Amino acid sequence: MTGEVDSLYHKITIWCAAGHPPYLSADMARHFSDYLLNFLKSTEGEQFLRTLGYVRLGDVAAGEKPSAEV
Repeated sequence: MTGEVDSLYHKITIWCAAGHPPYLSADMARHFSDYLLNFLKSTEGEQFLRTLGYVRLGDVAAGEKPSAEV
């Protein structure tokens, strides 16, 4: 599941860079991408990702098992 978080960041970046709807300007998409990635890397974003079942990459690398607590 750790690769899924990297994949999520990658998908957000690609969507905002090239695959965004035509009514969004490139600058708006870039700002949205920056905002969304910063949120997901924040404490609140990490809590949100944990509610979806994702764990931080460092937690898995350290050998910690994902916890069911949110």
